[in-house]
Amino acid sequence: MKHNKTRNVGIILELLNNKVSKHITNDNVQEAGNIFSVIRQYFLEDTYIKEVYNKVYSPILYGETNNYFYADRFLKYILEEAAEIDENKLGREIDKLLHEISSIENKKQLFASKAQNYKLYASLKCLYDGQKLTAEEKLNCEHTVLEHLIDNKEVERINESADNFKTMKSKEQIEEEGMAMLFAFNKFKERYNGVLTKEQNDCLIKYLTTPSEKSFKRWVEKRALAVVNEIEKTKITIEDEQILEKLELASDKFLHIVEAESLTSEGMINLLLAFELKDCLNLF
Repeated sequence: MKHNKTRNVGIILELLNNKVSKHITNDNVQEAGNIFSVIRQYFLEDTYIKEVYNKVYSPILYGETNNYFYADRFLKYILEEAAEIDENKLGREIDKLLHEISSIENKKQLFASKAQNYKLYASLKCLYDGQKLTAEEKLNCEHTVLEHLIDNKEVERINESADNFKTMKSKEQIEEEGMAMLFAFNKFKERYNGVLTKEQNDCLIKYLTTPSEKSFKRWVEKRALAVVNEIEKTKITIEDEQILEKLELASDKFLHIVEAESLTSEGMINLLLAFELKDCLNLF
């Protein structure tokens, strides 16, 4: 059974995410930022690739059922959704995505790397893309997806990770919190013309690649306190009362981020503004 990784949006997203994590681990922040910009453009913005991923691949990846009967019904529902995919439209967007990838990464090396959910995504696509399968191939593909739905290692991995940091959360809570943060970034981007500074972009990457909420919060606290310190230094050189008042308000907001138990979407927006303010303070 043949399968082309470069035409499977589930595999593409996983490989790109893996590459971002690898670059972050190696302190290649710029390279990680370049890849995340592509992820954001095609998987977080209003694209057909995002629509297909959310309708077909994400439900399979995070779906769970108790037995084969419900797993089979779930798979049939997903295949009905997949049957509505406009393959020509999707193909055109994938071509553009691959072109973007080629401009920032070695595409051959990227697709030669391992994708943990390759078998799942490949089996799913082979079931819906009109490929002629033998009875045995079709049975194997269905078995792969059904076994995943009954014994979902991806959800288990998420829960184990949450347990390790003593913040046990359901898949729904994790997705809701993640979407809240992504909404915060999108809201910030819309309000401020979609232009992120280097530190803002680094913050985005750090949030999406840090497995522990507590680790990210500690990282945030250090950055927020650094901005507060910059404000205090700058206040000494400023005589304008209105500017001083605004700096005081900003300092209070950033200290609130440090003191808060967790980082809310509003806190994230304030943090992004803090990075922008830090750059502006250099002008005084």
